[in-house]
Amino acid sequence: MRAMLLIAAAALIASGATVHAQVSCPTVDRIVPPVDMNLFTNVQDYGVRSPRHDGRYHTGEDWALTEADSLGQPVRAMANGIVTYAYAQGWGRDGGVVILEHTMPDETTIYSVYGHLMQTQSAPFPVGVACVSAGDVIGAIGDARPAPHLHFEIRVRNGRSPGQGYTWEYPDDLGHRRPSRFLQNWSARLDRSVSWVANLRPTNGYHTPPVILSDNSLLIANGSQVIRLLPDGRQLWREQLDTPVAGLVGFQGATYVYTTDGRIQEMDAEGELLNSVRTDVAIEGAPFTLDDKLVFSAGGNGLVAYDRRLRNVQWQTTGLPAFHQAWVGAQTMAFHTHADTLITTARSGDPVLDEARMGDGASVMVNAD
Repeated sequence: MRAMLLIAAAALIASGATVHAQVSCPTVDRIVPPVDMNLFTNVQDYGVRSPRHDGRYHTGEDWALTEADSLGQPVRAMANGIVTYAYAQGWGRDGGVVILEHTMPDETTIYSVYGHLMQTQSAPFPVGVACVSAGDVIGAIGDARPAPHLHFEIRVRNGRSPGQGYTWEYPDDLGHRRPSRFLQNWSARLDRSVSWVANLRPTNGYHTPPVILSDNSLLIANGSQVIRLLPDGRQLWREQLDTPVAGLVGFQGATYVYTTDGRIQEMDAEGELLNSVRTDVAIEGAPFTLDDKLVFSAGGNGLVAYDRRLRNVQWQTTGLPAFHQAWVGAQTMAFHTHADTLITTARSGDPVLDEARMGDGASVMVNAD
């Protein structure tokens, strides 16, 4: 009878049945992308609707090589974990599936799912209930439709079933998470140079540096919100504005919020808006300070400088010089100041460095070469 039970258990694992075992594997201590992110591209993003699947949502990300065939490329465990599912026919015609369970440093449980896999001599599937380490090869990309690729998922539950890769409900609501964002966030959190991480609901807004207040708390912009974080990462308050925030700047003990509709507003440490002005152009790029003035760029429309309280325009250029205008819009520009000189850089095939003396609003450009 004992021999029959052992044989039955072995058959269950080999057939891809889920396993439940009290095995202790090491906690996650580093994150490794399952494929080489320098070579692979996300060819179908998380949460998009798929015409091939009647408009259902994609529950993961599809990664594939863009310059070569992905077939047979090794796939690696993203972190330390235990194998909860491994079956070469998990998705039938579209290949095998491996699922790993991970215990994160904050004691939460995460599941990583690797779909469209095949086994090779150099890339065998891991054994059920076995521990794997970050970076271990757990299979190879198989011959999936419409072309070989890795389907990669992150889940917070349901870690013992391959699923279908698509769902009628939005994946977040079913316990799925955006894989690339998860890898990036946890890679940062596990870096020994990071003391804390604040998780914010992602937006499609601008991403600009925070302002550090005198008590070392932070003001950050997130879409149309300004959020204050305490020095340990806890959120103190959030202020909802009616226009997306283009960025924040600290200047002489005050914080200024500039929005995409051309408004510049002073905000105190409690989130109250004080002084406000509206420019006649939409503000582009981060502001900078020059002497005792706050200077904003309006792209090809020039620069405008305000006093500290935003009461008066100190000077304004009617347009950038012709040489500089050639870079506006097509290139990424940054402004830096040194004494009363403005240094601008533009990103192109070759770096460009120019300087202009802007103390009186003049627009004399001097080529650094």
